[in-house]
Amino acid sequence: MDFGIEYKGYTSDMTRVVVAGKATEEQKALYGTVNTMLDRCLENIRDGVKASDVCEASFRTIRGTKYEPHYYSSIGHGIGLFVHEIPFLRPTSTDMIRENQVMAVEPAIFIPGWGGIHLEDNILVTKDGCENLTSTEKRLIEL
Repeated sequence: MDFGIEYKGYTSDMTRVVVAGKATEEQKALYGTVNTMLDRCLENIRDGVKASDVCEASFRTIRGTKYEPHYYSSIGHGIGLFVHEIPFLRPTSTDMIRENQVMAVEPAIFIPGWGGIHLEDNILVTKDGCENLTSTEKRLIEL
């Protein structure tokens, strides 16, 4: 589920994963991997960091694994008056992350013919890190 709201002209963007029925071991494993990728991103975001370095931190989680070929490399963007603003978290980005920017951080793995996992949190960049503004639980939801 990928959704957001607009409030007084400002936007948000959040994604959570829902499985219809009981999750398979593969779905649980992939979910855990993408959740770790998101954690690695958040650990590396702070004022003055290159956006491409955040991508690299995320990618290191799956380098050398069976998931590496399915990495979705555009893993985040600024949010504000528009839902997609600078900085853009991509391996080729030259954008710098700055204090007080609000961003959507969204690593994902998509496997053709199988599906994918995509998690997205909204964060506020601080001088020494970031504050996660998304309070929604980040567990794999089984319906």
